[in-house]
Amino acid sequence: LAIADVQNKIGILNKKTDGTFNVMEFATNGVVDSAAVQNAINSIPVGSILKFPKGEYMFDSIQVNKSVTIDLQGSTVTTSTINKNIFEIKGTEESTGYILSTPAKRNDKKIFLTAAPTGLNPGDLIVLTDDTVRVTDGQPDMNVETHIVAGYDPIEKSITLQDYVRLPKSISSIKNVYKLNPVKNVRIENAEFKIAEGSTSGICISVENAQWITLRNIKTSRTAGSSVQVKKSYGVTVENFELYNPQVTGSGQGYGIQFFGGVNNITVRNGYTNGMRHAVDFSSAFDAYVENVLAENCVSSVYVISHNGWAADITFFQCRLMNGVNYGFQISSQGVSDPYTVPHYGIKILQCEAQMKFDEAIENYGIKFNTPVKESLISGFKTIYGDGNTISNSSGNAGISLMPVQNDLTIENIYVNGFKEGVSLYKGSTNIPEINPDDIVRIRNVKVKNVKDVIVS
Repeated sequence: LAIADVQNKIGILNKKTDGTFNVMEFATNGVVDSAAVQNAINSIPVGSILKFPKGEYMFDSIQVNKSVTIDLQGSTVTTSTINKNIFEIKGTEESTGYILSTPAKRNDKKIFLTAAPTGLNPGDLIVLTDDTVRVTDGQPDMNVETHIVAGYDPIEKSITLQDYVRLPKSISSIKNVYKLNPVKNVRIENAEFKIAEGSTSGICISVENAQWITLRNIKTSRTAGSSVQVKKSYGVTVENFELYNPQVTGSGQGYGIQFFGGVNNITVRNGYTNGMRHAVDFSSAFDAYVENVLAENCVSSVYVISHNGWAADITFFQCRLMNGVNYGFQISSQGVSDPYTVPHYGIKILQCEAQMKFDEAIENYGIKFNTPVKESLISGFKTIYGDGNTISNSSGNAGISLMPVQNDLTIENIYVNGFKEGVSLYKGSTNIPEINPDDIVRIRNVKVKNVKDVIVS
């Protein structure tokens, strides 16, 4: 920038009293490009609002590392270059950490370490993990949680969590606990995002090592990676969104809202997707609430409750899907060799509907759980295969499919139409025993139409 430009921008910052800035104030010769947007975010004070006059912009790779609100006021943003992200909200993480002295169990509020924690304060954000990796390729960050520190005791070498451990953690050979330095209180709203044509990757909004993030009134089209991708963060809300017509929908492409690698305290509500690979995708995500989302024409599993095998305390309320393929609501266990080692806790599917596309060449399930579930509930679920008038003859076809043993689950007030089976607890021959007398599947108030077998076990 010329000296006059720098002096003008300093004058703008000094004059502001309401904390609101117009991105045009940082443009050079009236052009809002990546450099101008990055300069604006870098320059404005913490807590400011950066507004964009409604229009069409081209920029990408914008680093957001402070508390700001970015209000695009109905603008459309396209990346300047293929395979680039648009906004990247990213904090940092400490390289050093602590090792558990005893394994952590679900519902533990206190974790014990081999060394006294230092440099921690109540309200700090930490990661709790172990050495678990995905069995297929060794990918780490599978069994990961983020937590807010409530307190610590250097004498007993412990940390008290604000909530509780969601899934068991074994003692690590490297580190179980480390501190995050999150970017906090970022809002991005009122925009449509696109990735440049010809892209095979590129995320509209990427969030990592962050806390209290709100994304609202967001539209995306012609995406390549995820529309929104969140990792190792706490307290993320995505609401009032429309996601449709991605460029590609292969593995890792064309996802809608994706949370993975340790995200806690999630809200997703009031959204619509069309043509995505997955509408909402969770992996190592916890304490999530998904409400009032409609997904049409997904090309793979629609609502992925758990992609690799680690997730807990996830609720879907009044969510719907139309013309789904394979699985409407799915718990996958592709990250483990034995699905019985990763039971999922606190899964609730409430007043949801799934209309699956009629296709006898592939598996189709309204709900498919590939691991046992505990403390879980399916209530008020309705699912239809095709138009419901033709009974499926496919071997992999059921309204609800569960693992045959080790479930603690209630299924109530459901309606199944057109599937071969209503509720299936059959997975070939198994010699795996029931090991907990409290594990019971309770099924009540089931209504079926054009179904061959109501309950199969």
